[in-house]
Amino acid sequence: MPLTYNLPVGHSFTLTQVSKMGVMQNISGMELETLQTTEGTNTLKVVESNNDAIKFEVAHTSFKRSIQTMHMNQTTDAANPQDAHSKFLAALLGKTFFMSIDKYGKIMSTEGLEKAVEAAKVSMGDLSPADAAAAEQTAVAMGNAEIFTKNMQAVFLIYSKDKVGKNSEWSYVTESAEPLSLAQQHNIKVLKLGKKGGVFTAYIDMSPTTTSDYVLGTGNLEVKNEVAGKNICSIITQKNGLLSSMTSNANLSGTISIKANAQIPQDMVIPCSYTISNTFSVK
Repeated sequence: MPLTYNLPVGHSFTLTQVSKMGVMQNISGMELETLQTTEGTNTLKVVESNNDAIKFEVAHTSFKRSIQTMHMNQTTDAANPQDAHSKFLAALLGKTFFMSIDKYGKIMSTEGLEKAVEAAKVSMGDLSPADAAAAEQTAVAMGNAEIFTKNMQAVFLIYSKDKVGKNSEWSYVTESAEPLSLAQQHNIKVLKLGKKGGVFTAYIDMSPTTTSDYVLGTGNLEVKNEVAGKNICSIITQKNGLLSSMTSNANLSGTISIKANAQIPQDMVIPCSYTISNTFSVK
């Protein structure tokens, strides 16, 4: 039989992620380094389960992000809300929405995230214009179902529809959302399979989803991404198909081009590199 997810209604678990990213950019001959650490947890509970699909009730239960540059050291922490960004995140904790996967692990939909975000905004009450704008900025980022789905797919290994055993290999394609929109060619190999789960490696080739067109990015800037690289993952799964743990290390390099606009008088090409490590665990 092929590997599948086998989760009964009522089964619940906590997903923990720690992500560390270093970004080096060369802007007009000046090297600029950014270090970012993100820590977060989500709880997931199975509310529907059949032979074809599994539906989860999902909630964010913690979120902390630290960004350090030459000129700035900023922390956004839902557990210690000192600004409007953190206060919105604190309000979002525990608000539920839904996500569905097929039995092989491909995420089919994320539903109700926008409603959860709106409920968090309402619970914050009246805010000053500045705080309302800051909270809205974080709400837009956290309420994007497409980005959430792409990020969450990273922790749901998509199994082959064919029968597999030790040394079996298969591949599939997903798309990342952060830090860049990248096509990801996953090449999976089985190292070990047993009654308690499996051990896998994943070699992921990452490339721009498009290199020919500018797309609208942060701050209404027209941006073209020509960054590519590789990601290597070590994966341990449980007998029910879920991750037990996963570590990944990615190295990316290339250029980001910004089209001339009112603030930038001519097109700008920024050489850049990314070093990203992720640790996921499920308990």
